Amino acid sequence: MRARSSIGRALVLLVLFILPSVAMNVAMSQSGKIDVFTQKHPFAGRGPKAPSDAFHPGEKVWLYALVSYNDIPLQNALVMFQIEGPSNSTTISFHRVAETNETGLASVSFTIPSVNNESTIFGNWTVSGLVEISGVEFEDSLVFKVDWIVKIVSLRTVDEKLINQTSFGMGGDVGVEIAFRSISMIEKKAIIALVIQDEINVPVSFLKLDNIWVQPNETLVRMYCALNLPKWAVVGTATLYASVLTALPSLGGVPYCPAVNTSFYIAPKEPLDIKFHDVAVVRVASAPSAIDIGETVDLNVTVRNEGTETENFDVNIYFNSTLVETLSVESLTPYTQTRLNLRWNTSALTPGNYIISASIPLLSNETEIEDNTYIDGIIRVEMPEVIVNHDVAIVGIIASPSVVNAGSAVFVNVTVKNKGNQIETFNLSTYYNFTNLIKTLTIDSLLPDRERDVTFVWDTLGVSSGVYVVSGFAHPVVGEEEVSDNFLVGGNVTVLPPLVEVLHDVSVVNVTVSPSVVRVGEEVVVVVVVKNNGTEVETFNVTAYFDGDVISSFLVVSLVPEGELDVTFVWDTLGVSSGVYVVKAWATPVNGETNIEDNTLLDGTVEITSGISPMLIPNWLIYLIGFILVLLILLLIIALLHRRKRQKESRESFNRAWKAWYKCSSI
Repeated sequence: MRARSSIGRALVLLVLFILPSVAMNVAMSQSGKIDVFTQKHPFAGRGPKAPSDAFHPGEKVWLYALVSYNDIPLQNALVMFQIEGPSNSTTISFHRVAETNETGLASVSFTIPSVNNESTIFGNWTVSGLVEISGVEFEDSLVFKVDWIVKIVSLRTVDEKLINQTSFGMGGDVGVEIAFRSISMIEKKAIIALVIQDEINVPVSFLKLDNIWVQPNETLVRMYCALNLPKWAVVGTATLYASVLTALPSLGGVPYCPAVNTSFYIAPKEPLDIKFHDVAVVRVASAPSAIDIGETVDLNVTVRNEGTETENFDVNIYFNSTLVETLSVESLTPYTQTRLNLRWNTSALTPGNYIISASIPLLSNETEIEDNTYIDGIIRVEMPEVIVNHDVAIVGIIASPSVVNAGSAVFVNVTVKNKGNQIETFNLSTYYNFTNLIKTLTIDSLLPDRERDVTFVWDTLGVSSGVYVVSGFAHPVVGEEEVSDNFLVGGNVTVLPPLVEVLHDVSVVNVTVSPSVVRVGEEVVVVVVVKNNGTEVETFNVTAYFDGDVISSFLVVSLVPEGELDVTFVWDTLGVSSGVYVVKAWATPVNGETNIEDNTLLDGTVEITSGISPMLIPNWLIYLIGFILVLLILLLIIALLHRRKRQKESRESFNRAWKAWYKCSSI
């Protein structure tokens, strides 16, 4: 860096980030460096010997080591990770070795053991990373805690004055104080679940506190509740159970820690009416921690109602002992919190350190007053110094969802910040598994000390199943010297095999009739072709119609996907009036079918004409009539022949008689 211009450093870093290899021998006087950190952003342990955020039993730990030589990422370097359990445990001590990739990053993972003996795994764990560069060893280490992330510290039944109470009357309230803490370095959202079971283990009262934000760094939180005892509860020893969950079970929530319980007595009389008034300042945040005179500081104050009653109150905000402003909170319901925002103009200040605090004046009969005041850290106010500084950084990267099926989209949200004092335009890239580019976007005109959220869409189509690490890289700008924060590793994304879409869709693809012209009483053959266009085996009815009248229905059983079936209907036109009729077929929609436009198909028309159809006279009758007609004709012929014979015989007889008379007369 001393012998190279800032422009050259930025270009070299950009090239070495993209190319698959890094030069191992650099003729410069600076030494190597290793930075060991975890996946626990934003407190991952980045920086020399910086601590990491906490882990819980059974949680997977990803360890990373970023190795560089003369601030250039070093590839193919072997890194040894040494993991040591708590100091009171001698059973947890092991080593892992990994090789750095083209970005200078090596990684290993392991899982914190489940709880068998708390003294074995609970406490501070130490991770050391060791690498040898040109015969010289370089080392970095971090410490993280292992315990239940959110843990119930105490649970007791109390009266309205917080005095321990072990007997409560039916029909009244049971006062509850629950205290818990978080070992995380960031706020955690929790669900508090309380239930009372009477002497015969029947749940008689329960309460759920949603979206309770637990302050970080083992800040003790006390909540006060009143659970009503119904009059039908059984007199005797009852048990109060308390659980802390990450979310509702229906949303995939799991316990933060084991449940805690305590016992009390349900008495038949002397019920109590318990009300708790308690508000607290749970957070005061100011950014940045060092400013120049005249800059505006954004102050955020979070307050919470930790009692049983809806409250109205004021919040006073101070720098040192000077009141900045008073903000009002109205109708804050029990067990909810709200954030108050204030912009503080520092133009009238003089250089120095200022302590920011917030305080709530005491409520009437307030239960706990220790948490009414919250003192934040120190803001350092300085005289402005005009120094040109080019510095862009990635300050956050989150991939959502963390589990997808291949082909689904993953939204990678990257937060970049201009830490310098010049307006900057630069490229921002995201990767999965460090080398596979998701996309590169241009960040245009980012103002000094401003952040910008940029969302990348990672299309996982064609990505193999597995666990992938998402990372981001802000390409250095011209003149930038501090580039260690240009690269940031986000969380893991698990890609599962692609989903097979379930589709229900049946249709009528063809209808034919034969013949198209018949006389009343004749039969028409209707052939209907149905098809399963979906992905599931289907059973359904298909019905043939002439105009609006049903010809017949047929049950199609277990038609396979892409399968077709010819269904034949015989339409007997006996009793149908003469005319022209439209024939159609309809496939009854199956469960889940949305596309029903192709379930009906019209064929055309069938013309039915009037007239006596041979089909109206039985065949045997036709044959009989034919036989009778033939017999009548034969009889008629015989009669005619007989008549002619008789006429001939009469003429012959007459002629013989005439001849005889004539002969006699002549004589």
